[in-house]
Amino acid sequence: MNFKVIAEKAGFALRQASPEILLGSGIVLGIAAIITACSKMKETEDVKEELQEELNYIDDTEEKDTKEHAAASFKAGVRACMRYLAIFWIPIVLEILSILAIWYSHGIMIKRNADLASAIVIMTQQMDKYRSRVREKVGIEAENDLYFGLTKNLTGETETITDENGKTKKVKTYETVVTDGAGGPFDRIFDRMNPNWTKSPSANLIYINSVLNDFRDKLVERASKTSDGWVTLNEVYDKLGFESTESGFNWGWTFSRRNPDSSCFPDIDFGVSNCSNTVVKEFVSGKETVIPLHFNCKPINFKSLNLLKA
Repeated sequence: MNFKVIAEKAGFALRQASPEILLGSGIVLGIAAIITACSKMKETEDVKEELQEELNYIDDTEEKDTKEHAAASFKAGVRACMRYLAIFWIPIVLEILSILAIWYSHGIMIKRNADLASAIVIMTQQMDKYRSRVREKVGIEAENDLYFGLTKNLTGETETITDENGKTKKVKTYETVVTDGAGGPFDRIFDRMNPNWTKSPSANLIYINSVLNDFRDKLVERASKTSDGWVTLNEVYDKLGFESTESGFNWGWTFSRRNPDSSCFPDIDFGVSNCSNTVVKEFVSGKETVIPLHFNCKPINFKSLNLLKA
């Protein structure tokens, strides 16, 4: 084995973990400084006694409120400070090293975060350029489907459309759906960064389910015999404490009372309503402090919705 290669790998690993190493070292040095200082406290008793004896001697031999008395007292204090410094110099050095290690670790992390932010900006710009080139090649709609992982499935129904010449024809209808599974483009993580998060997992789950039930009720309330109900994803995001997105205006859930086959229970779910779910169980039991939310949203075609006009 080439020792030079081993040394280079070890050096690279140390550089990668340097902030953690420095932070840990700073904490250990700080604790060591406190312990060492506590162990030296007994040695200060002799200094206190000698300083008190010397001050008493100065009071007896020198007249108070005179320059000689002040100078002698000052010299006695300086000698005591020097003795204290001689006793506590090791804890002081350890504490200085602790502060320097923590400060240097913080400086490394700030620099790395700045580099990471710059890299994200560059990657975002390059991705936007790449998406623009893909749109030119395959079209905006196809690129959007590829980017968000969308698929178009036949609904088994047809609709009648009128072309530009006034002729009518029947065409098959397709339903756009987002790929199932965690990590989809509309999924979110409910954690301590959310303004509605609390330290109680059960309270968090109750809040998420209460928002879910509110929007199920709202979806039904907005629907009537002559009007379809709808709820956008951005409405849900806003209630749960997430930022709105451009796609969130056109994605969400619809409910129609006109369709006799439609269920009275609207198809809206956040992926946490099933208490037998392993993720939900671990979240409630406290094993997990975050919970993923998977929204079963679909594109909303407002033109095809039967809405009441104001």
